[in-house]
Amino acid sequence: MEKLLLKYLGISGRMISASKSMYRGAKPRNLIVFNGNLITEIDGAPRKIWYGDIDISADRQSLISLANELNSKIYVLTESNARFENEASPKIENFIYSVDQDGNEMLGDFIKEYYSISDEIIENVENN
Repeated sequence: MEKLLLKYLGISGRMISASKSMYRGAKPRNLIVFNGNLITEIDGAPRKIWYGDIDISADRQSLISLANELNSKIYVLTESNARFENEASPKIENFIYSVDQDGNEMLGDFIKEYYSISDEIIENVENN
């Protein structure tokens, strides 16, 4: 699994920019999760398999390919939903984005409600 994660997303702890605000400013239409966590189910339980900065818009094809090669659904969660007190039991219900092994993608209600994300950004992710 580690080779696939490295191939598609790079090393755990990846930073996509030294400045989060500059990156977000340069890509205002992208759905970006700084300090994101990638979760999948292993033996029936959610397990973190990778963490780092994820630009879902830019990394979308890599996430689709990764789910396909792992033959498993993967979820992108925020840091607070998969670290600290949630490390042992990530809150998958609060996912930002998910994709299954067949390439079926979904944006979580959490991202739409909590961040009041615009339809334009959602369409940009879903249609690219």
